Amino acid sequence: MVKRYLVWPATVIGLLASHLAGAADLVAQLDVRTLASSNVFLDKSEEWDLVLRPSAELGVDFSRYWSVGYTGELNAYTRHSDLLSHWHEVYLFLNPAWGQDGENELVLEASVQTLHNQEAYQNLNLLQPTLAAKVVMEPRGWFRWKVSVTGSYRYFYDDKPSDSIDAWARGELSLTLPTRTTLSPRASYGYRRYRHSGRNGDAQDQQIGFGLHVSQSLSRTAGLQLDYVYLYAVGDSGILSRKLTQDQFTYLGEEFLYSGHRAEAGFKQLMGKSSAFWLGLRFEQRDYAGWPAIDSSGRLIGENRSDWRLVPRVAFEYNWRSKNKPGCVPDVWVSLEYRLLCQWSNHDWYDTTAHVAGVSVWGSW
Repeated sequence: MVKRYLVWPATVIGLLASHLAGAADLVAQLDVRTLASSNVFLDKSEEWDLVLRPSAELGVDFSRYWSVGYTGELNAYTRHSDLLSHWHEVYLFLNPAWGQDGENELVLEASVQTLHNQEAYQNLNLLQPTLAAKVVMEPRGWFRWKVSVTGSYRYFYDDKPSDSIDAWARGELSLTLPTRTTLSPRASYGYRRYRHSGRNGDAQDQQIGFGLHVSQSLSRTAGLQLDYVYLYAVGDSGILSRKLTQDQFTYLGEEFLYSGHRAEAGFKQLMGKSSAFWLGLRFEQRDYAGWPAIDSSGRLIGENRSDWRLVPRVAFEYNWRSKNKPGCVPDVWVSLEYRLLCQWSNHDWYDTTAHVAGVSVWGSW
């Protein structure tokens, strides 16, 4: 049974090998990330774990405009071995650009992803083919717009009621002001159609999003970013109607799951040519329509679950590059990160906090 999850990596490796002779460029990246969490499930159980997350990417650029590649990731938990999973993706990427400096772009991508979990979470095993298109236009040096559409089919090997067709449309405008300020209003619309109706007869989910991104250059080495988005999920979530009644409540992804607000502020400071420092704060308010809240005794309180989150974050990154290094020696990045997640919820089981610290080391050839 495991063999079917290894077909895609083997296929792309064979494809890359057969074309290497005519390839314009070979790109490879290896990333090893370690995360320590005091509350891996983000609930009252407060179970800690150490996660090892190695990943790799191999791509071949055959010309200025198109490339193929493979990406894979392993998630290994030291205390909860049943959470072990591995994810793979192969992709074909077409990216023609035009204009004086190539500022206008058309991006076309076809990909196939697969996810495999241990038996305890086999309902999340997934095969997902995806088609995506994006147009980026810059008619003026101070004005830019982009529109993208994405369609995918989520095929769950062991959870047929969750099979779905997903479609997303996104748009963004960017205006750069003389004050070195960039304003980017954004909008998105998502639609999911399930192959089978849920317990309430609903066979679809919709989500609408509106937001604004603001970036401000404070100096040659420092910048400020502000983000806000409002998400509105139309009706009760189809995910909840299918999953809440199962013996094991698990789901993949948070799209279409809630309505609410998200605001984030971030500050970045470059420290010389090789390092950078980040400081950020994120606030979220989430309303889960169709998810009943309970008190500490396990009794329903007559309300849907509603959460408030506050997440401060600090990070540091160092990059090593040698001008005279041979081609087999990669550029190396080291990243350190800490964040505190405080969550206040009317659902007693999810009223909790979590500390997360991470170390990442990755190389790029």
